[in-house]
Amino acid sequence: MKQLSFCIIIGMALGIILQQCIDKYMDPELIFFGKVANMTDAWFTKVKNNPAPLHIIIGGSEIATSVNPRAMQEKHGITVVNAGNHAGFGLPGNVVAAEHHIAKGNHVVCSLYPAPNITTQGLKFAFRQKGLNMFSTNIIPLNTGNLLTVLSGDLSANVNYVKRQRKRIKRGRPTHGYMNPEKATLHNNGFLEIHNMRMHEMEPEKLYHDEVCAATSDIVEFCKKMQQLCHERGASFSVMFALHYNSLDCRIKHAELARHLTVNGIPVLKDERLGISDDLSYFSDTPSHLSNKGVDICSDIWGYALKNRIYWTEQELTKTINSLGETSK
Repeated sequence: MKQLSFCIIIGMALGIILQQCIDKYMDPELIFFGKVANMTDAWFTKVKNNPAPLHIIIGGSEIATSVNPRAMQEKHGITVVNAGNHAGFGLPGNVVAAEHHIAKGNHVVCSLYPAPNITTQGLKFAFRQKGLNMFSTNIIPLNTGNLLTVLSGDLSANVNYVKRQRKRIKRGRPTHGYMNPEKATLHNNGFLEIHNMRMHEMEPEKLYHDEVCAATSDIVEFCKKMQQLCHERGASFSVMFALHYNSLDCRIKHAELARHLTVNGIPVLKDERLGISDDLSYFSDTPSHLSNKGVDICSDIWGYALKNRIYWTEQELTKTINSLGETSK
């Protein structure tokens, strides 16, 4: 009996070690976005003594590929840290990787695109970047489920990952385009510039983004946790909509979410487009990655709003919702 117990324990230990090796050395997304996060950290170290506030923008690749800190500094004289990683990690995974940038005097902005709940891959990414310190805030709760996922992984997630990789290899694309140096450039300020314009070769209507942010209790709860964390560290907090390619009819859902957040005391950075555009020239390889044209325009609009702290008001959003509702009839 003792031998059996010993074998089980050894087997579990070997399984955990194997899983950690897979996550650390074989998962291309964890490896790539670990590199992106390290680049962001180096940029933060370079600019952290610039005049306050530093604007820390957190999100997925929709932020990594659209926020150009150098352009915002040149156009508006503000210091921006692009803390965008991968939407597949969920907002908590991206936040924990960047939470050491949340400091007194800084302005933290979260993109509203990634899901407000942690994913299996997001837990692995947070653990890769922070170790068990990933549980030091209230963003990712320390519970048995999260701890086991971090240590032993998720079998179904691993199986699905292998299936996705096999499909990519068959198509001749073993990695995402943004990991290919010929199709994207990772700048030293964390900005991921996309050169691949494959969206322009497809039928526009089939490219519409399949996810639209809607008002949910999960989003409000997450934003309140972030606001509390920022308040405790002497930082300010707001949210924003990154730009996505979609039908303009979707703007009303974003306007409703923005009003819901505003009513709950969460500032929403003002951009009349509400995170939706049907201008294909703004986008590159996916409906959430911008082209150079899109980056230039967003750098100007977002940079101005960040510098002057321009947020939506409840009255403006109500008026916008009524106007969009009339337009869609």
